[in-house]
Amino acid sequence: MNRLVLHASKAPLFRWLFFLTVWTLATSAVHGQRIVVEEFDITDAVSAPPLKEAYANYFLMGVGLNGISVETDTVNSRAMSEIIKHHFNSVTYSNLMKPAYLLDQEGSIKNFESGNPEPAVKFDTVI
Repeated sequence: MNRLVLHASKAPLFRWLFFLTVWTLATSAVHGQRIVVEEFDITDAVSAPPLKEAYANYFLMGVGLNGISVETDTVNSRAMSEIIKHHFNSVTYSNLMKPAYLLDQEGSIKNFESGNPEPAVKFDTVI
């Protein structure tokens, strides 16, 4: 059986939140049956108090979803989806929100040529 591993960011706040998460997961008492999704044991990750509740009075708890296309993003993993739903109340498509995916170059050029300085964007590539 595989175990999912959470990765820390280099940013100080996220390192601290990661430490708190790992400490909470390590000290949470898990009784009863293990939670296994797609052959991943996610018991520790979803048995701890949700981060989104711990910081509800301060800010939304977000996570960046990785993947180079809608077909390969994080939420296609049922195990990761369960962890994300448990701990986070805000998500951002990290790679799929880059200009290469959102900017409609042809439409932006047409806008510019017609005197409209606004870029044309297309969200159908990230939905």
